[in-house]
Amino acid sequence: MKTIEERIAENVEPLNDCLIWTGYKTAGGYAHMSVDGRKRYIHRLVLEMANGPLPAGVVVDHKCRNTACVKLEHLQAVTVKQNQENLSRHGRGGSGHRGVSWCAQTRTWKVRVHHDGRAYWGGRHASLDAAGAAAVALRDRLFTNNLDDH
Repeated sequence: MKTIEERIAENVEPLNDCLIWTGYKTAGGYAHMSVDGRKRYIHRLVLEMANGPLPAGVVVDHKCRNTACVKLEHLQAVTVKQNQENLSRHGRGGSGHRGVSWCAQTRTWKVRVHHDGRAYWGGRHASLDAAGAAAVALRDRLFTNNLDDH
């Protein structure tokens, strides 16, 4: 019988800097396989094999943003809140910058960052670059897991 490590190694292919799972995936693209008769997510297995069991309330964040990636260096154990902070495609407001949108009334770029169910104001800015920098600075102050900006 093959070990879990061998089964994982048989079902990954390198792509760019990631190790992509080629076996079964969920509709959201998360790698999984059956272990001892139950479905296990591969990214959790990889992290647990390296670091031991994950505490309750902890999820695995894909730092590379690829849900099919199972490379240990691309995975981190975080809280649900930290995982939400690291969403890269959320709230771009048509500006190309997360948390920045155009205000036609004042003809300025406005910055608003959401954190813990609350909106934080980052001001109005004449240039998109200044607004983008203000949004990054505000997220850096509020968030503990802000990989998308760095």
